[in-house]
Order: sequence, then C-alpha cells, then structure tokens
Amino acid sequence: MDALTIRQAGPGDARNIAAIHVASWQAAYRGLLPDSYLDALAIDQRLPMWDRILALSSTLIGVLVAAIDDEIVGFCSVGPPLSQADEPGDSLVLHTIYIKPSHERRGIGGALLRHAEGEMTRMGATTAILWVLGENRGARRFYEASGWTDDGVEKLDEIGGQAVREVRYRKRLGADTHS
Repeated sequence: MDALTIRQAGPGDARNIAAIHVASWQAAYRGLLPDSYLDALAIDQRLPMWDRILALSSTLIGVLVAAIDDEIVGFCSVGPPLSQADEPGDSLVLHTIYIKPSHERRGIGGALLRHAEGEMTRMGATTAILWVLGENRGARRFYEASGWTDDGVEKLDEIGGQAVREVRYRKRLGADTHS
C-alpha cells in the first residue's frame, strides 16, 4: 500500500467525505437496509450535512480523513453524545467510520480507528462508545478485533422506513490508544 496519511478534515473535504459516505452505505448495508433507500442516496443530499459538521470540526466534533497520495479513501467523526442512550459524561462517541469500498481490507479502517481513539482521548474522553447495526456482522468483528466490546445496550431505530436494531460497543481509552 502507498503511504497512508491521516489528518484533520477541512471544509474542502466535504464532497469527498459525502461521496465515501454514500458509496460505503450502499455497499455495507446492502441486504440490511431496503435497496430502494440505498439506491436513492446521493452525494448532494449528504453534502450539506458534511459542510455543517466540518464547520464545527475541532470545537465540538473531530473529523479525520485517511488519504493515499492525496486521495481521500476514508473518514471518521467523533464527538459528544447525541442522545441519552449514548451515555453522556466522560464518554465520547465514534459517530462514523467509513472506507471507500475499493479500499477496504487494507488496514485503513484500523489505522483510522486508532487515530479516532486518540482524538477522543485528546478531547478528554476516558471511554468511547459507538453504535452498529446488530446484523452488521463484519463491522462487529472489526470493532471486536480492535478491543471494543458489546456492552449489552441496544436500541431500535428506523432507517429507510425499516426498523433496525443497533448495538452499543464500548472501549476504555488510554495508553493503548494511538494518534
């Protein structure tokens, strides 16, 4: 693999992040969410959200991008809890982590996750949580291999008109967290 760099995202990265967000959802959630919903996802729908998030970046939300030869191939975002189920306090949340489908299984996700953990530690968190679709076995194995554990908390959500079960994972942050 060419040299991987991970850096803070800037406002100019919003379109690339939105494109990866859409492509990743369409690949990762096929069979888990309705095809009609996934097929209707569009970069221009996600772009305003990422413009807003990147405007908040570094004050409330940390957004990191992974790049190979200046091509953004993945991203993640971390920040404060968005709901009571997220358990406010000394925990921060890994809100997103997505890799361009053509670049999966190359170690990029693991590197990005380690940097996200480091960013949450830098932001003052001692523990981190994330939510994953209960049926997303591949993502669950990825998090478990990286030291995250299913803490037994679940919630029901609706995505694309379909009820989905989400499972909360937790990790204690500290000396083993790299940035």
